[in-house]
Amino acid sequence: MDITLRMSDHALTARAAAAAGIVLLQNKNRTLPLLPQEDGAPLPVAVFGIKQLQTPAFDKTMTPWRAIGVLDGLAASETVRPDALLARKYRTWAVEHPEGSEMPLTTLDFGALRHDCAAAVVVIGRTPERYSLQLTGEETAMLTRVTSVFDRTVLVLAAPGFIELNEAALSCGAIVFLGLAGQEAGGALADVLTAKVMPSGHLSFTWPENAEAFDEACAAVDQFTGYRYFDSFGTPVRYPFGYGLGYGKIEFGSVSAGLDGCDVTVSAELVNTGETHAASELMQVYVTRPGDDLTRPVSFLQAFSKSRLLAPGESQTIRLRFPITDLAVYRESAHAFVLDAGYYDIRIGTSSRACYLAGSIRLTRSAVVQAAEPLSLPSVPERRRPEGVCFQYPEELAEIEQAAGQKCQPIGHIGYYYPAEVWISEYGKLYAKYEYQDEIECFPDVFALIERELRQCSFDSAAMKTVEALDGKL
Repeated sequence: MDITLRMSDHALTARAAAAAGIVLLQNKNRTLPLLPQEDGAPLPVAVFGIKQLQTPAFDKTMTPWRAIGVLDGLAASETVRPDALLARKYRTWAVEHPEGSEMPLTTLDFGALRHDCAAAVVVIGRTPERYSLQLTGEETAMLTRVTSVFDRTVLVLAAPGFIELNEAALSCGAIVFLGLAGQEAGGALADVLTAKVMPSGHLSFTWPENAEAFDEACAAVDQFTGYRYFDSFGTPVRYPFGYGLGYGKIEFGSVSAGLDGCDVTVSAELVNTGETHAASELMQVYVTRPGDDLTRPVSFLQAFSKSRLLAPGESQTIRLRFPITDLAVYRESAHAFVLDAGYYDIRIGTSSRACYLAGSIRLTRSAVVQAAEPLSLPSVPERRRPEGVCFQYPEELAEIEQAAGQKCQPIGHIGYYYPAEVWISEYGKLYAKYEYQDEIECFPDVFALIERELRQCSFDSAAMKTVEALDGKL
């Protein structure tokens, strides 16, 4: 086949797209990135797993003009050097065992590999046709053996989606989700592992702790499809929707959300507080609708935007806006899309379970946004999320508990002109974090909190007299 300039350009585009989609799930003790040795020579690595020879692709009927697997991608890198003898053994095994079974490790000299190689890369893959949600006994044994020899082990998952991660998998220093990255997968992976391209991918699905939870989430296609199920039903997860790490450390500075006319405006400052590597971050905006309709998800992703690559110490402010009518839901009884009255909480973060309250928008009454033709909805069993499920966002919880010096639970919101999220401690004190101030206020009881709210507003004479009359009782 003659290789044209256009084909080469398309290959570069495919490689960049694949690299941008790679998700770094775990990186303990600076296992990644894999950098050259002190003398500048490539870092020697041992690559395990029969899937290192295959190119992760979704549809095997596709006929790309080239296909680069993990081993070939790493071998072409100037930063790392796969062990040649180990690679030859895998290539020979693949020819002799075309069914794709894992090569036994009993014939390998792990002492020599440990002496010659500074790190190990283990590749485990799945195809849509042969998709097991759990690691096989052979895969678990391979991970256990490799991690017992190498202190620095990278697990690469080349699969359509979720695989249950057992103790052997989690013992790896780094875990990378490659997905089905296509013809340039191997080169893209090498770029990310060696920091030629900084990891910036985020999960487009929730990674549960086990296969049973995955099956429960997929039990029906309704309002709770995907991450909405896990977050609404309070199910523990391994990695939440939208999760993804980088080599740098991006933190949020000031955040805000409000209403500008008929548009919701959101703003956040992102700062790379790391000292070594550049990084980018995906700012995600989640909304919680008002009311106690248990047939609706507790929150949903409304908007997102990716920052540019920020050098250590560099910052960027991202601003988003969207029509408030986008928050309407279809009400079968009204045959229309309706904006319900109440508070709409706007959160900004890096995943569905790591976000800050940026602001709350209050609508005083419901409004019909758009009439619709009556729909004949299918009669199916309706799932309802349990009452009282209130997810504790780690960042906010840590901030409140640090101020309180004790365990706390979120209980709701208060205020119109000065909205705040309210928390209660295990000893009954209330803590309020108001949108327009950094300090966290403490109240001995609910009456003191209400009094503070009343005094912040403008009152007519009758209302003020009521406050004055309560002074002696609060």
